[in-house]
Amino acid sequence: MMNLEQSTYLVEVDKYKSITKAANNLFVSQSTISMSIAHLEKELNIIIFKRSKTGVTATANGKKIITYAQNILNELKNMNEYAINCSNNLASTIKITSAPTFCNSILIDIVTELLTTTPEIHIDLKENNNEHIIQNIYNGEIDIGIIGHLCDSKDRILNNLDKKSISYEEFYCGNVNLYLNKNHPLLYKNSITLQDLSNYPLVSHQYLLKHWTNPLQLKNLASEFYNYESIKIIIQNSNLIAIMPDIIEINDYSINAGLIVRLSEVELNTKVCYGCIRSLKNDILPAEKKIIDLLKSKCDQIYIP
Repeated sequence: MMNLEQSTYLVEVDKYKSITKAANNLFVSQSTISMSIAHLEKELNIIIFKRSKTGVTATANGKKIITYAQNILNELKNMNEYAINCSNNLASTIKITSAPTFCNSILIDIVTELLTTTPEIHIDLKENNNEHIIQNIYNGEIDIGIIGHLCDSKDRILNNLDKKSISYEEFYCGNVNLYLNKNHPLLYKNSITLQDLSNYPLVSHQYLLKHWTNPLQLKNLASEFYNYESIKIIIQNSNLIAIMPDIIEINDYSINAGLIVRLSEVELNTKVCYGCIRSLKNDILPAEKKIIDLLKSKCDQIYIP
């Protein structure tokens, strides 16, 4: 009869297609996993994996056995989460991966508050892009994902989610604006035209430029970067103009100190949204609910004039 240890071994080996990688991930020896699986195959009289020099692959019968093993592990996790919910115990480790901009502007305040007021909640916080965050949720590697997207591309994002297993809840929707340094020549003009803008190269985030519809048909898009912190440093020291979401104004020194200024005279008519995704396969833990409630409350209080 297959036990929990063997169930874990089967799922991990199938995930990595390698006994060596599975052993490293589980901090056990390769021989321990090999012997355990061999014993199970003998007991069930079924070949679960085909071995080769390039790794291991599940047989047709093996795939069914692995599915049973995954279901066993899922049910065990659900049972543990149910027990925690019954006791309303906040003590747990919550894994969160967030879009960097949201993390720097909003999420870091939530983490700071929790570390101070609710130390029994341990938070494993990372940053990544939407594609990796969604995949992490699918794989059960994280509990909460915070993704950002242009409002116009919301349907595309939702279509990439399996609505049967992943929920999405929008927290914040703001504007995309033009930003420049405090001494930029455009700030000394009484009015600004599209021709004025065309005299200065525009820079922005790679994701934004990839999905932006460019409603003003600006032609002078110069460079794209993978984080807004680099963009802010660049425009502080040049006459380049940055296209960025207004959420970057929250908790930002360069904005608060007046080193970077929003060009309010020009509206891009573009909005960017941020929301939470989580797996519906598992019941929500009290600690997860507390974090999500804090995020909602924080976002409801945001005011960017």
